[in-house]
Amino acid sequence: MIFGIWCILAFGSVMRQIQKTVTFLLPVYSLSLEERHKLIDGDFYDFVKQCATEVGPEETVVFKAVPREPDFRTPDWFLKEYFVGRLSYFLYPRKILRGQGVIYKPGYIIIFDTDSKDLRLNYL
Repeated sequence: MIFGIWCILAFGSVMRQIQKTVTFLLPVYSLSLEERHKLIDGDFYDFVKQCATEVGPEETVVFKAVPREPDFRTPDWFLKEYFVGRLSYFLYPRKILRGQGVIYKPGYIIIFDTDSKDLRLNYL
């Protein structure tokens, strides 16, 4: 009997969670892919679109964090990893190299300022 009551309560909890998920995703479902990216990434998506128009598809881009590389023990270390991952996704087929240990002289560098959490594209 206790197991039956627990199953009923668990089923009700799962149904409430499904309802919350559907009501949250329903307005997003009708958006185009570009509108979804803008909804998630905001100004970062506009920055990446600008980079995509200015950097040729065969170029190699270096991603650097200044004034220092964030250590994984700092609270914002994941921002650098997020930006590198999203840049690699949005700027494909361009190759994104990380700043430390790069001996290749690229034509473009994307700089992430760890102090102001700002991104900019530099030309060499």
